[in-house]
Amino acid sequence: TGTFLREAFRAEPAASFCGIDVDREAASVASMRAAVMGENVSSVRQNIFQADEFHGRCDKIFANFPFGVRLRGSEGAEGYLKKRGGAAQFSKLASSDWVFAMAVIDCLKAGGEAVCVMSNGSMYNTADRPVREELVRQGLVKAVVMLPEKLFDYTAIPVSLVVLKRGCSGVILADARELCRRERRQNVIAESDAEKIAALLAKKQPVSVGELADNNIVFDPAKYTPGEEGTEDTWTLEEISS
Repeated sequence: TGTFLREAFRAEPAASFCGIDVDREAASVASMRAAVMGENVSSVRQNIFQADEFHGRCDKIFANFPFGVRLRGSEGAEGYLKKRGGAAQFSKLASSDWVFAMAVIDCLKAGGEAVCVMSNGSMYNTADRPVREELVRQGLVKAVVMLPEKLFDYTAIPVSLVVLKRGCSGVILADARELCRRERRQNVIAESDAEKIAALLAKKQPVSVGELADNNIVFDPAKYTPGEEGTEDTWTLEEISS
């Protein structure tokens, strides 16, 4: 609905922004808000899988796409995979999460970075390993930050921030599941918590592609921390039903 566009514009009023939303109502509200902010802010109703006009144009992207959308029958996702030649290889993915991430990467300029909010199940389940492995071996995943559960008012599932960038060697893995203010109904990441997460990322060293491969390309930080056990390869009930 344009809330993120508004906050981004307030932080960087000299930059140009464009929002994409496939939902008709949300895109309409975002367009009205964008019109009030000025000519360097816009919003369009568009499917990211068909957004060819944005390919290679974006310096920064923040993507909060729907969680757990099934690949089969997903509007545009199957066609996108066929177009890029990965339909057979990725036909058994648990969800479209990483396919959304591929489409986001297409929209980045050289040197650009994207941050995607993704369900934690996509970080470690077996079904999604092929696409995680392809992106890692292509050097497209810079970092994964596991966040607390109950950050959204419409779902309790735990999520991760996935940072995408070309030319990466290894993946920085950070566990920020305790860096929040825990409330009864919802957890909150305050600005001070965000600063702690940024500091945590800054001091972490990337996990090598080889070590990731030895661990089934699982993006759980605990799996690479001595003395801790990683996440089991399962989906939570909330993730399945979201």
